[in-house]
Amino acid sequence: MRAVAELIAVLLLFTLGYLIPLPGLDPDAVARVAGPVGGLDQGMARLSIFALGAVPLYAVLSWLEFGRLIFPGLVRWQAASDRNAVRLWRVVVVLALALSAMQAQGIAEALQAMGMVDETAGAFVPVAVSCCVGVTALLAWVSGHIRLPCAGAGYWVLLVAPTLLLAPSSFLTTAEMFRIGALSVRDGLTVGVFIAAAVALIVYANLLLAGAGSTRGPSLLSVSALLWPPFLSTTVSNAVMGAYVETWGLHTTGVIMGSKAALELVLIVLFTSLYRRMPVVEGENGRCLPLPVLLTVAGIQVVVCAGRDLAMSHFNWPQIPSGPLLIVLVTVMWACWARLQHRQGMVC
Repeated sequence: MRAVAELIAVLLLFTLGYLIPLPGLDPDAVARVAGPVGGLDQGMARLSIFALGAVPLYAVLSWLEFGRLIFPGLVRWQAASDRNAVRLWRVVVVLALALSAMQAQGIAEALQAMGMVDETAGAFVPVAVSCCVGVTALLAWVSGHIRLPCAGAGYWVLLVAPTLLLAPSSFLTTAEMFRIGALSVRDGLTVGVFIAAAVALIVYANLLLAGAGSTRGPSLLSVSALLWPPFLSTTVSNAVMGAYVETWGLHTTGVIMGSKAALELVLIVLFTSLYRRMPVVEGENGRCLPLPVLLTVAGIQVVVCAGRDLAMSHFNWPQIPSGPLLIVLVTVMWACWARLQHRQGMVC
């Protein structure tokens, strides 16, 4: 039951945070922007103290994961002692707080320029920055106490919490589109088949990695090998294509987007394969993840990410989580279900 309690607690925390606007915002301006959607106010969420969510923490952790892939020795150093792990986590938190402060300042200044700040409120920018930095510190603390989908990986639950909260509104939007004829039954069946197949493949990847990391079951490393590569590939492809457009200019949007998608798929295979270099260091029986298993997982990641993009481009579907986010979402829910069923699954 702890897994379910953790998930519910995170969702309640985000719900409460989304209901608290940044101090100093003009109530009338907020009312004009915010609008209830399926019980959750998306506009209010963007103007709340949880506007940044877990993004700063996730961004710094992605930098760390790049470092772990490039320098596998960092993994061994981190696992050598609890002191090393604590030191590294403290560095992550400090960098996340600094990044949160910079991002919050940009948001606060933009809101001020848009005239959404109460004229009688003083020091809006520093107050808003303080709120966002405080939320980042809170979420960093919370992530350390979550054991879903695996001990040490609680930040993934924080990342998918907004998607889970918006699921009811997405369902209502989809139902309304069916009612007015904007979506056909054929479209619904096709997308439904894809989502069902994607879920089955992701669960299979979880089970495959659960038995590949060590003789004791799944590890933080095996979870990382499944969840990080799609996100890292998106980060790198965005940077590469952004630099290309900045240097050579935008010629054909279709060619640029196609090249970006192809690059992402290649990078997924590359990044997933790099986890072969990193040992499972959670015990004396730890061993490297087998390359055939990693290549199978990479193939599943590619199918899910490419299939999602094709579904969004060919069908007038309101919203499907991105491929990387869909993998995390299914993995978190599978871990929760496996705990309830007292199965090995993704429990660690």
